[in-house]
Amino acid sequence: AIAACSESNQQSRSKAKAANLLTALKILEKMEKLTSNGSNGPDTVSYNTIFSLLDTTSFNALKEMNDGDAMSQLKRHDRFADVVIDLLDSMREHGISRDAITYYNAIMAFGLDSQDALG
Repeated sequence: AIAACSESNQQSRSKAKAANLLTALKILEKMEKLTSNGSNGPDTVSYNTIFSLLDTTSFNALKEMNDGDAMSQLKRHDRFADVVIDLLDSMREHGISRDAITYYNAIMAFGLDSQDALG
């Protein structure tokens, strides 16, 4: 019974983290659109925040959400590793520098899932 409570609590945390990740991705997308209008866009800290929310558990929970926005955010990503690489590429494309925190958070996003990290 105690293990079941722990598992249920873990699922709740995963869903909450996935909801936070979805919100952060939506904000990032809006910031990127503002950049094209001449406004300040995302910076290294913006992306580092996304990486700090991202892990395989939140990615899988986000894919399971019956939210059209969630699916549009993930439509081109079948694998978790693709999300991390896409975010790093997006930083480069937008001329946003990557720092030690960026790489640390990107590596930590994989947690114990070294197989996914290796592709």
